Amino acid sequence: YVAIEIEHRVYAEPRPLSLWIIKIDAKAPLLEFELTLPDPSTGADGKSYETKSQTTLDFAKATGVQLAFNTSAFGPLRSKPGEPMDVNGLAAVRGKVYSQPAKNYGAIFIADDNRVTLKEPAGDNHGVWTAIPGFRMLLDDRKIAVEQAASDSSFGGLNPRTAIGVDRDGAALWIVVADGR
Repeated sequence: YVAIEIEHRVYAEPRPLSLWIIKIDAKAPLLEFELTLPDPSTGADGKSYETKSQTTLDFAKATGVQLAFNTSAFGPLRSKPGEPMDVNGLAAVRGKVYSQPAKNYGAIFIADDNRVTLKEPAGDNHGVWTAIPGFRMLLDDRKIAVEQAASDSSFGGLNPRTAIGVDRDGAALWIVVADGR
């Protein structure tokens, strides 16, 4: 049974661009979703933090996942893995919310039966099993959800991006990762 399909596309025009297009069958037997775990601590600055910094590759190695990608903003920027940091936006693991919603940030909600939904704002966290924070929603039910002003800001600039989409039943999850710098 194939739960994950991956396609890699490379473009030369209008500038070099590498795209990874992933389709996940969220109803596939034995499929599990993982995300950075809470690891609260106090930093050298005396502030409380929600977790520890980690590269995507280190996360993949530590958890043994077959697919890993960065989904959310975090801060402060850390130079070394293992330093305390905060996740920006709603994050939850196995029913335990460890990062609260942030204004204008969406989230990927995954129920305990792996049904996937996208929400922005991600304010209602009642009954959340897994929540993976993200940035703004671009489309919502086939309608443009982000204002042109946000698109014209650094939010819409030439940066590596990850876009997430789901079907109406929450059974198929699409992930598009673009690196165009």
